[in-house]
Amino acid sequence: MELMITARKAVPELQLVYGIVVDRVYTGTLMTSLDMVEETVHQRKFPVPLPPSPSIKDDEIFAPSQELSKQGCILEAAIEASATAIINLKDSLNEWDSKVGDGDCGTTMCRGAIAILEDMKKRLEI
Repeated sequence: MELMITARKAVPELQLVYGIVVDRVYTGTLMTSLDMVEETVHQRKFPVPLPPSPSIKDDEIFAPSQELSKQGCILEAAIEASATAIINLKDSLNEWDSKVGDGDCGTTMCRGAIAILEDMKKRLEI
């Protein structure tokens, strides 16, 4: 119930205040492994206010930028630092996850972090 309350508060703020278009919202118990027993998930829908449509086309959003703004450079550095920290914590995350799960959380997170760094490298190449 708390997750639905949070989603109902967060989604309109993301869309109306920050202009972030939210396509889908998932709430519920999430797992890090396909090997674990799954519980039945009940989908609940709630109305989401839509922000004004941006005039930017999809191909302009995903096209590599020639230059990053100051904020873009800060964001890029933060993403790189976060991904690197996750990669460096792989073994610790696996150890912690082995106490309550199947011990693969670090490996899964590390694969995601590596993919993000590789994607950033491809998109920012000029």
